[in-house]
Amino acid sequence: GVTLVNCDELGTNAFYQCSKLNMVSLDGPLSVIGEMPFEGCFEINLLTIRTELNVRPHLLFANDVDEFNNQYSNLETININNVFDEEFKGYTNLLFVTVLESDIVPLSCFEDCENLIQIVFSKEVTHISERAFSNCSSLSTLKLSFSGETIGCRSFYGCLEIKDFSFLDTVTTFEDFCLSRTNLTSFN
Repeated sequence: GVTLVNCDELGTNAFYQCSKLNMVSLDGPLSVIGEMPFEGCFEINLLTIRTELNVRPHLLFANDVDEFNNQYSNLETININNVFDEEFKGYTNLLFVTVLESDIVPLSCFEDCENLIQIVFSKEVTHISERAFSNCSSLSTLKLSFSGETIGCRSFYGCLEIKDFSFLDTVTTFEDFCLSRTNLTSFN
C-alpha cells in the first residue's frame, strides 16, 4: 500500500493504473489535489483519509459516482477523519466506514449507500442531519454514541436492517419521516 504522510500536492493521475495497489492512506496536509490521482487503481480495497479533502472521495478515482461504482467495486472500506454533506451519497460498493473525528452526521452523508453494512463513529455524535442514512437498506451495524436531542427529516428512512435504535434515547424531537420504512420493533 501507499501512505502519504508529508504530501501537500497530489497531481492529476499521479498513481494512474497502479494495478497492484490495494491500500491508500492520505495522512498529509494535501492542499492541492489534481484530477483523479488514483484513476485505474482498481484493486484498492481500503482508503484511509486523515486529512481534509477539498473533493468527495470518489473524485480521487473517477469523474462521477456512476463511473466510480461501476469500476471500483473492490473499494469496500473507508476510514476518514471528518465527513461532510453528501460525502458518500450514492456509493453502492461501500461496505464499511469508520469516522474517526466527526461529531455530526451531515446532510445526506450516507444517503443511498444501499450495500453499506457497518458504520462506526469513534467520537460521540451530537447531531444527525436530514437524510444522513436514508436508504441505507443493508446497514445492520451502526456504532455510535448519540447525545443530541433531534434527528433530522428522513435521517433513517429505509434503513431496513437496523434493529436496535436504543442509541436515540436522548432524542426529544423526531423530524418528519425520520424512522419511516425501518423494521423498528421497539424503542426505549
